[in-house]
Amino acid sequence: GKHTVHFLTSKNLLQWEAKSVVEGEPNTNFLYECPDFFELEVDGSEVRKKLWVLLGANSEYGLGTFDGSRFVMQEKRL
Repeated sequence: GKHTVHFLTSKNLLQWEAKSVVEGEPNTNFLYECPDFFELEVDGSEVRKKLWVLLGANSEYGLGTFDGSRFVMQEKRL
């Protein structure tokens, strides 16, 4: 019932370590296929890049924070 996005890291691109998982909403297409993940400037400041966007192929997205391993969604747009 849920789609997921997994965050992985690798030092050699051959061996991968799972860091975290973001779960979509049950019985919806939230986070369904072709995810995109990027950082946005806050108030036009390159120094204050704190807003991250997790976007699905159907243009539904989540906004939140990312510490390099874990994305914490603060707002969802379904």
